[in-house]
Amino acid sequence: MKQNSKDRFHSESMASSYDQMCHLMVPGYKFMQDTLIDTIKFENIGKITLLDLGAGSGILIERVLKEFPDSNCIYLDYST
Repeated sequence: MKQNSKDRFHSESMASSYDQMCHLMVPGYKFMQDTLIDTIKFENIGKITLLDLGAGSGILIERVLKEFPDSNCIYLDYST
């Protein structure tokens, strides 16, 4: 798994705060991510290319790359 920017969101503390806030502010935040990953698994896809627009701290891409390590993920967010 290759990650080009280890200093996501300009600081780890800001990213951590943002991640915690998302769980509070977005109903079903974890459920949405779990459903996406479960759907990809169901379709039996091993390597994917994911474009995440408005990626926030990049937590979704981190989860996708953990499940599908040979995949290519590109993210774009105003904060990065």
